[in-house]
Amino acid sequence: MNHSSVRRYLTPLLALVALVSAQSAGGQAWNYPSFQPPVHVSREYNFGITSGGNAGATFIGQWREGFRTNTHLGFEAGVTDGGDNVDSRFLLGAGFATTVFGSQPNLPLDILLTAGAYPSFGGGLTLIRVPVGLTLGKRFALEGFAMTPYAHPRLSLDFCSGDDCQDDNLDFSINFDLGADIEINRQLGFRVSVLLPGGDSFDDNAFGVSLTWRPMGVSR
Repeated sequence: MNHSSVRRYLTPLLALVALVSAQSAGGQAWNYPSFQPPVHVSREYNFGITSGGNAGATFIGQWREGFRTNTHLGFEAGVTDGGDNVDSRFLLGAGFATTVFGSQPNLPLDILLTAGAYPSFGGGLTLIRVPVGLTLGKRFALEGFAMTPYAHPRLSLDFCSGDDCQDDNLDFSINFDLGADIEINRQLGFRVSVLLPGGDSFDDNAFGVSLTWRPMGVSR
């Protein structure tokens, strides 16, 4: 796949990002990207660090495990310093991703349906986020590496409890990631991702990088 093909398929994703952000397009348990490309995996460990503006820095570890031929489960845990909003917080999460469409000649996109529940605790409030969305993109095998640019829009139902919550304890938010998964080889890679948050909980965009490891013998 040449670089002109990469640009041709990446352009619609960038246009979709611009549309959502213009309409005031969050994270998972807090204000950080999902690091979820549209790829089903047998087993994967992902370790990320993100900056969420006033929401602070977050360190997150993710474990994804194949459940069926086209589905994997995901579990994550992490910590955040809370930024300017609250004190340090502990983050948890569990979810799944399942293939709804595989790349075809007439529509060269891979699409996964994603859903889960992601609570966070500490700093005078408890926040539980329940997002449902689609992650979509295309894997390109390039010379010496592979790249999957992707977009991950999702609608989240957010429950907040505690003295530091906003006026409403229940909020809907639109969360949108634009990212790229870079495969150095079949076992090792890294990801970069930008999150555009919406709703009443977060105002600042978040940026994250992560290191990905798929153990030998179970990688896709």
